[in-house]
Amino acid sequence: LSKPPVTENEKEIYKNYCLRNSRVYRTTARGILWVVPRGMRQQVVKAAHDDLGHFGVERTLNRLCENYWFPRMRKYVERYIACCIPCLFNKRNFGKKEGFLHPIPKGVEPLNVLHVDHLGPFPKSKRGNCYLIVGIDAFTKFSFLRAVKNTKTKYVIEYFRDIFATYGTPKIIISDQGSSFTAKQFQSFCQQNNIHHTVNAVATPRANGQVERLNSTILSALLPSIPDEELWDEQVRHVQFAINNVINKSTGKTPSQLMFGFTPRNSNSTDSFLLDEVQKIPPLLEDLIKNRQDAAEKIKSAQAKQKIYFDKKRKRPRTYKEGDLVVIIKQVTGAGTSRKLKSPYSGPMVVKAVLPNDRYIVKDMKDTNRTLRSSNYEKTIAVDRMRPWRLPGGVSDTTDSESGEDGVVLSSDGEDQPDQ
Repeated sequence: LSKPPVTENEKEIYKNYCLRNSRVYRTTARGILWVVPRGMRQQVVKAAHDDLGHFGVERTLNRLCENYWFPRMRKYVERYIACCIPCLFNKRNFGKKEGFLHPIPKGVEPLNVLHVDHLGPFPKSKRGNCYLIVGIDAFTKFSFLRAVKNTKTKYVIEYFRDIFATYGTPKIIISDQGSSFTAKQFQSFCQQNNIHHTVNAVATPRANGQVERLNSTILSALLPSIPDEELWDEQVRHVQFAINNVINKSTGKTPSQLMFGFTPRNSNSTDSFLLDEVQKIPPLLEDLIKNRQDAAEKIKSAQAKQKIYFDKKRKRPRTYKEGDLVVIIKQVTGAGTSRKLKSPYSGPMVVKAVLPNDRYIVKDMKDTNRTLRSSNYEKTIAVDRMRPWRLPGGVSDTTDSESGEDGVVLSSDGEDQPDQ
């Protein structure tokens, strides 16, 4: 630029660039902007982003474009903000969440899949019970309820042994990540009985939605039926009978019809509190096999509709591999101090294993500043509660061989050179 142009390429450069006080400037619709040398780009972007409120790409670009220009500025700013640690931990994702719905195949026979959960704590009963173990067969919707003293694994195993002795052993058990289900004792129990145990991801109730809905039904049935809080566990068997003999919306049959082929006779009115929900059952029951086939078709249809509705609000998820670093959304804790100014993310975590249906096992890293707890953290996390960790300083001023829009390569000292 310090010499008169000779070639056509040099003349084109002179139209867009000029030299002032040993600095290269570019003429744009916004005015004359300084062409930032590579060695200073990170410093300039840092001032526009970090020092002015950590705004997003568009606002940061608008601020930069008032005074500066360099090739591929948008791409550079996007990468810089993606590597900004304060933004990574404190900026929430907006728009569609990642990940689609993955319906669980229910099969066409009882006890293919059994969902289980704990409900409680309740007031301590005269028998010393404080919790309910709640199980539901994914196909027939048949419920299994038991009042227990606490959530220890031994009560869970006793509960399942009684079910197995009467109804048989399920192929799959789905639970949350409660300590009673993740204990080695329970894992060994499942292996001994040839059961595949699946845990749903943290804070992802849709993975165990059947038992979550059942919990709500149990509470609405139990509350109006107990004369004394200390006697709540005496009503559990009546609630179970009533729920198992109410027509289910998804299957069009009662759970008892699909489990046994008939509706058990009730000799008393202890379930009268649910009479307003009970619909008339046809006097002549269809063949059990046909009932189950019809129920299976209705379940598939309902699952397809649920998936369409759910996926409309979602987007294709990122994929991670073992060893990738991520941050995860913190699980909301109980009431107490305000979390308005608390970071919503924790990490970095390392992906330990890749699971089906957009789930990952992540493990805390030792000696990191932003961990969830002092002890090792290892949980199953859904993809919509993760975001990739990018190492600080992931943007380099000197890694790209960047060409300008008009075929100009800018050297680090600010001089223009024609692209060879």
